[in-house]
Amino acid sequence: MMYTIKRSLKMFHLFVHFNPKHKMINMKRNSSSFIEKIAFVYLLFFLLYSCRNPQRPEQELNTQSASTGNEILQIDPRTFTQTDFLLSEIADDINYIPLDNGIPLGAIGSLKFINNSIYLSVNGMHLLKFDRTGKKPMPIGKEGRGPGEYFFCASYTVDPKTENIYILGKKDALMVYSPLGKFIREFQLPQCTDGSLFHSIEFINSDIFLAQYVALGRSQYNWMIIDTTGNMISKKPNFLPPFESRTGQFGGVNKFKDRINYWDIYNDTVFTISQDNSFKPAAIFPPGNYRRRQEDIKVSSPKQYMDEVSKICMTLNLIETENFWVYKYRFNLYGVAFIDKRSKITKASLHPTETWGINNDIDMGPVFLPEAYLYENGNEYIVGIVPSYKIIEHSASATFKASTPKDPDKKKQLEKMANSLEETDNPVLILVKLKK
Repeated sequence: MMYTIKRSLKMFHLFVHFNPKHKMINMKRNSSSFIEKIAFVYLLFFLLYSCRNPQRPEQELNTQSASTGNEILQIDPRTFTQTDFLLSEIADDINYIPLDNGIPLGAIGSLKFINNSIYLSVNGMHLLKFDRTGKKPMPIGKEGRGPGEYFFCASYTVDPKTENIYILGKKDALMVYSPLGKFIREFQLPQCTDGSLFHSIEFINSDIFLAQYVALGRSQYNWMIIDTTGNMISKKPNFLPPFESRTGQFGGVNKFKDRINYWDIYNDTVFTISQDNSFKPAAIFPPGNYRRRQEDIKVSSPKQYMDEVSKICMTLNLIETENFWVYKYRFNLYGVAFIDKRSKITKASLHPTETWGINNDIDMGPVFLPEAYLYENGNEYIVGIVPSYKIIEHSASATFKASTPKDPDKKKQLEKMANSLEETDNPVLILVKLKK
């Protein structure tokens, strides 16, 4: 870039002074010097602007526009402080969906509400579909290594138009299933020259968004977009150079309205991808040693490892709503923060693991931990998951019985539901309706 600027300035100098009318220029040198200076400033500005690499947007994301006043949101957990953050500050209603016990559930990895169905990946191995009330559980496909079976359920998505289900079930292929869970087909994914794998998928328009996260120090792309037959539409290379690491991947993809948000623990930028496949920065994590570093953590004992890891901020989830960014993270303590998109004011709740979440004063139920986003009938919801035994235990406590909620009727409904549960029942979904 500097070579280009120097060469262009030299050409500018020759243009001004090596001119057939140089005598006239010399005669008017004093009067034209001001014009030369102005031209020089404009040329320099043009060169500096045009020499920026448009394919390296992450190099420019920390800048802000002074002329427009548009600031990129900064997410900095070092500035969050513990507050008396209550659920009623951001929500005005709460409801529960007990999940049918027809198929016993293990650890729930991913939760999505799509059209009129609920999808859950369980133990990272298989996918289940429920109706909107949490009833009629149905397995999607089958775990295994036979024809039409998948090795794992790393990530999944649903075509909102056809309701066909796409599972990232093999390292190099997508599996496609009907709304009734029957295998339709599979197709190969684009191959990466460095062996990088895809980690998350999501629908955007009628196409499929494939996310990569830095794993073991490398990732060829941040994401690709393909059609439903595997043809390439667009891609964004990852510009972080490879580094030595034993750390696995971690990042996230979440939808809000008709766009996708993407983040990775090694990248300082949260990107928003629009339906026309263009992208722009939505937020940044300011630099500092609090973030995941590229070098491996060198320790001599498990305790030392845990001590060192606790000093690093780990982004666990990032959800966008109409008014907030909902940020789940671990940084010394476990935290949930609601960051106002307009005022940048943050409501944060910081707790040890066993009490992690937002204190629920609406019906005085268990603490609420956000997991997913739902937009339905003009309303926004944040969805959480709580084990049945925790609801039973909480409802039987003296603290709950003596509590005074914002909505006494909701407390009675919670008590009635708790009395109908068994400790071994499947988990219960919590739907918190956000204020408008």
